[in-house]
Amino acid sequence: MNESKGITAIGASDDRGNIVDDDDSHHSQLDEEEENEIVHIRRVKDEQKLLSPLDRYNSILERKPLLTKAVTSAIIGALGSGVGSFLDSSSRSSKGSRSNNHKKFSFHNIDFLQVLTFALHGILVQGPFDHYWSEWLAKHGPKSKGKSLLLDQLVVEPYRLVVMSVFLDTTRSALREIS
Repeated sequence: MNESKGITAIGASDDRGNIVDDDDSHHSQLDEEEENEIVHIRRVKDEQKLLSPLDRYNSILERKPLLTKAVTSAIIGALGSGVGSFLDSSSRSSKGSRSNNHKKFSFHNIDFLQVLTFALHGILVQGPFDHYWSEWLAKHGPKSKGKSLLLDQLVVEPYRLVVMSVFLDTTRSALREIS
């Protein structure tokens, strides 16, 4: 006996989240909690498709602020160090020549040990410190943004620069010994 029914993939669901099966005896309905979860996941995915990269970043920043700031700081530190080492090597090699030719990009011109050092500083020191410092400053610091900026730049920044220099030198030395 050959029954003709609409062919539906096993595990497919209709508009309400009900699992559709060819055999009516196996037709089951998701409970309300699972259905709501599926609808929520689909809504979040649809919203993320519409979000700009900045909106996505801000969404992640709200959910995981410390990790987001640490990773962002590592990426910015690594990129800045990479560009700086490339420009430094380009300017050193072009000082002896009279021509105004620009050197082509090459990965050999980048000091990857320095890039790694700045990335480690960003993720281990700068990102976490900035996160906790900005939270403390918002709760306990001056209400004026100008006074907060002065406090940050005149009181905290000199110490932060010392910590940064010590960290970078120590890490760079340790990485040289390892490699």
